[in-house]
Amino acid sequence: MEAKRHIEPHQATFLMVGCKRDLGVDGHREVGIQEAQALAEYHRIPFLETSAKTGLNVEEAFTVISQQIYDKVQSGEYKIEEGWDGIKTGFLQRGSKGSRSGLVEAQPANSNCC
Repeated sequence: MEAKRHIEPHQATFLMVGCKRDLGVDGHREVGIQEAQALAEYHRIPFLETSAKTGLNVEEAFTVISQQIYDKVQSGEYKIEEGWDGIKTGFLQRGSKGSRSGLVEAQPANSNCC
């Protein structure tokens, strides 16, 4: 609620990400998966558990949030506007037929970058 309050009147897209999934479910958890899922459902946001160590769901987290934003742009819920720090036309590739979302993928300048 605090994040939403600070960006008003703009809207944000949220994804709850649980990290350190590689630690397992054998008592090393600070928050149980059922509790995390219940909180995400209460706020009507998606939930994923990730592991930077194993790479589990790391890319999926970016895919999920990107697809949600794209869907909101396509439905008209999000408007593409110049002059604010939200969604800008410079990030879209117009007329792209090969891309499902039309978003241009950024390629890292340094292959060692994460």
